[in-house]
Amino acid sequence: MNFEIDHDAEDAARAQRQSARKIADKIEAGETLSKFEGKWIAAVIRGAVDYIQAPTRQGPPSKLPNGDDAAIEFALLVIHQGKSKTQARADLAEKYGVSIEAVRKYLVKNQRGQRALEFVTNQS
Repeated sequence: MNFEIDHDAEDAARAQRQSARKIADKIEAGETLSKFEGKWIAAVIRGAVDYIQAPTRQGPPSKLPNGDDAAIEFALLVIHQGKSKTQARADLAEKYGVSIEAVRKYLVKNQRGQRALEFVTNQS
């Protein structure tokens, strides 16, 4: 397979980049732009903004309750219902409509899960 390079297109792109850099230098130096330069830069900016993308979120927003409520639920599932920690996390993820990883992070934060397990154990 043979690819041909369009040298005219490369030269045109190189010239446009060079022109844009010269205009950017003029803007930074506080020099006045010609009417054409101003319109050209406006077109470049408008074209560039089409490529700005909002960051994508991974998974659904957290619906876990504030505080330690879900951590207490986790501890009750493990201690009183005899579920494994893995199954308890899965049950909470399903209940609150979040990923198991979101539940895991919630329980790890400030040792919520461990503190809840200790609390429920001491209350039994």
